[in-house]
Parts: sequence; C-alpha cells; structure tokens
Amino acid sequence: MAVTTPPTKPGETEVYSTALRIYSWTPTTFIKREVPPQRRQKNQRGEYIIDPFVKELFQIEASALRLLSGPDENGLAFVETELLSGIPGSRVREECRMPDGEKHVDAGECTLCEEKAWANAESYITNVVLPELAKLRSKTMGLDGKVVPPPWVRYHDNRPTWPSKTSDTDQYILCNWDIGAHNMMFEYGMLEVIAVYDWENAGYFPPEFQFVNRSRQELDAQFEDIAKISIKQGKMAERSKALR
Repeated sequence: MAVTTPPTKPGETEVYSTALRIYSWTPTTFIKREVPPQRRQKNQRGEYIIDPFVKELFQIEASALRLLSGPDENGLAFVETELLSGIPGSRVREECRMPDGEKHVDAGECTLCEEKAWANAESYITNVVLPELAKLRSKTMGLDGKVVPPPWVRYHDNRPTWPSKTSDTDQYILCNWDIGAHNMMFEYGMLEVIAVYDWENAGYFPPEFQFVNRSRQELDAQFEDIAKISIKQGKMAERSKALR
C-alpha cells in the first residue's frame, strides 16, 4: 500500500520540522504532526529515528489541554491549537523586540531581548506555573490511563508499556518536564509570557519528577545522572509494589 503524506488543511503551511515532529500553521491555528514514514530520518547507526510513545504523547497533550487531536486519516497523530499572536521563545533573539526609540540594536540578533524574555519566563515558571501545577493532584499516575515517564528514565529503561497505578491519596501532581522559555510565547514589546505550549510531556507523577528545562546542558545532565534516575525509578517501583 502506498505511503501518503500527512493531510493538509486549507492555508496550512509547514514552518518547522524535527526528526519526530512537523510544525505548521493555518491562518487561525497551529498544528503539530507526527512525522510520516517516508520522512523519517536515520541515526548514526543507520536506524530510523522513531518514538514508540508518539501517539500516547500526542494523546496526553490533547488530554492536558482538552484540544482537538488525531490520529488523522493516515493514522498519524496530530494536535491542533489556536494560533496565538506572539513570539516563540526560540525566536526572541532573532531581532530586537523593543518598541521604536527603545531598541537595543538597530539590526541583527538581540541577546538583551533574549535575556529579558528568559528572566520573565523564569519568574513566570516560579511564581505561576509550578504553584498551579502543584495544585492539580490525582490518585492515579499518568494521564487518562496513559503513563509515559520522562525521556531520561525511558533512555535507561526501554520497556514498551508503563502501567497506570493508583493510590489511596492524591499524592501525584501534574508534572511537565519540558517547561521552559523555549516552549513559551511572549508578547511583543515587554516580552511578558502570554502562553505555555507543548504539553505532550505532562502527567500525574510524584513531585520529584517535575523538571524545568532551562537549558540543553541541564536537560542532557538528566540523562547522565544515574543516581537520580535510579531513585526516581525506585520511587515508581516502590509505589507500584505497595499498590499491588
């Protein structure tokens, strides 16, 4: 059977892609799609790069935000959201975002704007996001029956499925281990946070699982911190054993 490309909507334009995701928008919405088989990339060992939990992750994001989600007619996962007018965190530094008369530079990249946005993001995460997530509690691990631990846990434990466990108390909080300025939208001018996006890494887990993704270096360190990973795996195993 021939492999087809992901369907497109009227006015849909692809703006960015990675080895696992395609990002596009229409005049009114933002769409994140699963990469189709014919566009999959290979790693240095010549193996196709795939994410065995891709559909679960898209369903988790849809559940977290109560959004319209896939799979589409080709069986590929997707999530579609309202398109906001703002500046993605990953693009803040491309030019100065200050109003005329207050610009840091006349042309080119502006690191001062990026620093301002990052500082606003840090304040928003500390004072708004984390406290609000900590208020959202559950007796059941995961989200809507789907459990996908952080990638640094799955990197060292590649089991195909993770069962959802329940507790007598609401000890699990809503975690999202990809919160960071790179997944925030900022307003033009003062660069205040107006939205937090990319919730496919959300789920109810022990509080120790919450992680703020401030930099690539900090993220990479999570994969190398075997002691911390072992402790977190142990917490999941202990709680699972106690609930059997």
